[in-house]
Amino acid sequence: MRLKSKVALITGASVGIGQHTALLFAREGARLVINSQSSRGEAVAEQITNAGGQAIFVRRRTVCEFLSSACRGAYRERRCPEGSLRGKR
Repeated sequence: MRLKSKVALITGASVGIGQHTALLFAREGARLVINSQSSRGEAVAEQITNAGGQAIFVRRRTVCEFLSSACRGAYRERRCPEGSLRGKR
């Protein structure tokens, strides 16, 4: 259980290397966010939870939008650290 208490986002997790990576991480104790363009990713998440693991399926576009938003937020934080003009519009 080398990944116990870790969370992993696996993209392309519905087939091939992505699927095998998701199954391996689950066996090692990771909690997973399964991401793919197709609904086959949902079957992978179900396979993991049926085996006693923790996984949720999120369709690709949703994760991309979230990551894009998170990156913009991190960029703003880096460019406008505490004590700067941030929020003083």
